[in-house]
Amino acid sequence: MTIVNRLGRQWRLIAILVVGICVRAFYLGQCPQGLNQDETSLGYDAYSILNYGMDRHLTPYPAFLIAWGSGMNVLSAYLAVPFIKVFGLTALSLRLVNAISGMVSLAIFYTFVRTISGERQALWSTFVLAICPWHIMMSRWGLESNVLPAFFLTAVTCFIKAQERPRLWPLVGSLFGLCLYAYGTAYFAVPLFVTLGTLYMARRRTLNWRWFVAGVASFILVSAPIVATVLINRLRLPSTRMLGIGIPRMTTVPRYEQLSSLFGQDGLRRTWHNITALVTMILKQDDGASWNNIPEFGIVYPIGLGFAALGLLTLVQNTLRYRLASQEVWVVLWLLVALLLGVVQEANINRVNLLWMPVVFLVAKGLNEASTDAWRARAFIAMMGAFFVAFCFSYFGPYRSASDGFFPGFGRALKVATATVNGEVCVTDRVNMPYVFALFYDRTDPRKFARTVVYEGEGEFQGVKSFDRFTFGISRCPPGTQAYVLERGEDEPLEATGTEIFRSSRYVVVKK
Repeated sequence: MTIVNRLGRQWRLIAILVVGICVRAFYLGQCPQGLNQDETSLGYDAYSILNYGMDRHLTPYPAFLIAWGSGMNVLSAYLAVPFIKVFGLTALSLRLVNAISGMVSLAIFYTFVRTISGERQALWSTFVLAICPWHIMMSRWGLESNVLPAFFLTAVTCFIKAQERPRLWPLVGSLFGLCLYAYGTAYFAVPLFVTLGTLYMARRRTLNWRWFVAGVASFILVSAPIVATVLINRLRLPSTRMLGIGIPRMTTVPRYEQLSSLFGQDGLRRTWHNITALVTMILKQDDGASWNNIPEFGIVYPIGLGFAALGLLTLVQNTLRYRLASQEVWVVLWLLVALLLGVVQEANINRVNLLWMPVVFLVAKGLNEASTDAWRARAFIAMMGAFFVAFCFSYFGPYRSASDGFFPGFGRALKVATATVNGEVCVTDRVNMPYVFALFYDRTDPRKFARTVVYEGEGEFQGVKSFDRFTFGISRCPPGTQAYVLERGEDEPLEATGTEIFRSSRYVVVKK
């Protein structure tokens, strides 16, 4: 009977993983349709590093991308390099990084939950994560910060297992070090979680100090370039290099310096605002950003919060009953750190992306507690499955071409214009950072970009007026412009003097 039960659990796990992998891989390069400006920025810098050994600001093998001026995390760019090498610079090659990290996360999440809560809870947790709208959407587009949950999950899982296998500590240190290159919120979350976790292990005397020191050493070694980057920007020092790695100085205020609300002017009021905004976002399961969620389905579906509340109640009761002896205390620590991220900054779904895996765990725990018999378990699975099917119809249907964050058709219009004429091209400025799309689709040499670029503005996101043969904004078009890439409606003054050579639902190309 034990063997039969074990085989049954294995087949359930395999089925869950197959569903989770398929929904993250299906139509990956075309859904969402188009590209987001963050994807194109990351992709072009990865392409530049691959082919020229530098980003678009000519920083050699940077520890942090200057990007818009305020910086962008670099880990995803380096992970994308081999895919760009094999498949070229395409939407698919960019999105494979997050898709694969999302798929691998399913198996690691199962291992994590089985380690702290047992087999049944692990199956429920993997099931909920596999069909979770937040995790599916996060895994299907190339926002660089979306790799943080996967790396943090892997690091935490190894962190827990290092209690029994001390030789894992160097790997643990390296993984937590890599988290710092994934997203700026890790600068806060990693030290706090590791400190709390180390104190817990020391209290329970499960810490092997000799190997732990080796883990600290590996963390220092891996994190040294990003720490140097933070220090250089904090002290306003010039860019430098460390063992061949570029340590860049941002051209505007670094984004990670804008995260904290605790120590600025009117800090208490802003912190209270952050708390209320976080609570509102959790209850609504919506942050208003179409690239983060579909409002009808939220983060864990409308019914998910009820099960999460039951799971949280059970988790707190178990933690108090066993006086922190339960291994589920690791979820408590993770949840505490992630919630504090929403206190020190104004949250949206991707800024607090470390919060949602503990929430998934709570939903699964609630489902596990409520499934007191096989019939209830099947009913809950069917209910969650129905929401999942409805989500898939929406995501792969209307959402695919309607999401306003991915500018469907713009890339095709740019390619038509650049392939048709050899002279000046004028590009609409009704797209977020249109210059990076031109870089992406034209494959411009970063050295040519640096020689010819004309910047505008000094805010968090530094725009571009022109570079090489591209000008951005119809009011700036120079005499002799040969092609115009415009949003529909902008082309009306040109209809009498130009020839339309491309038209999509949103963009048009006019040749003079």
